[in-house]
Amino acid sequence: HDTTLVKTINALKRRENPKYALELLEKMASLVAPIMRAHKMKVGVLTEFCPKNPNLLGLNVNHGMKICVRLRPAGGERGFYPLEFCLGTLLHELTHNFYGPHDDKFYKFLDSLKNEYYTLVASGFTGEGFNSKGHILGSRGNNSNYHNLTQAEVRLKALKAAQNRKTSFSTPIHSTNLSGRKLGTFNNSSLAGKIKSKNSLKTLIREAAERRAADAKWC
Repeated sequence: HDTTLVKTINALKRRENPKYALELLEKMASLVAPIMRAHKMKVGVLTEFCPKNPNLLGLNVNHGMKICVRLRPAGGERGFYPLEFCLGTLLHELTHNFYGPHDDKFYKFLDSLKNEYYTLVASGFTGEGFNSKGHILGSRGNNSNYHNLTQAEVRLKALKAAQNRKTSFSTPIHSTNLSGRKLGTFNNSSLAGKIKSKNSLKTLIREAAERRAADAKWC
């Protein structure tokens, strides 16, 4: 990984399969590298943690000095959350580098980071140093036309790409339970439904309130 962006990456060595946990963290760091570079973000330590609170998914200590991400479902030591799920948590914690409370400024910036990530994935980006040269949007011929797509179209393309792409990991994922609204979730069907149905302002306001309440509990 780029040590100018993330100085140190650690996995929990006493947990099951620490090698895969470390690879997962390194993959996550590689995928957000262009975003971190663009916003001049720095992280001292990116590490796995397994807090006693089963709902706590992420933690940002001192504006990026240390970022902790839960990689495994509580009670499922042999399994891991999907990559996209963990990335959602990481983007959330990176937002805390600039904003502490879960207010409108926080969510506006978080949503912008997610859009940047969706755009990167839709362009074919698979991470820096992972069977890829780390291509940026618009640098690969026909991918330049992504600039002309709406955010909704980019998100759908990115989500489809994320579903279909092959990562460098060979370890199967087990014991994954993503029921309920949790910090960092990427609910593909839900997102597609929202875009298609154009939910009312009232519904969006209610969902925003639920989102804040959930994040206050889980982050």
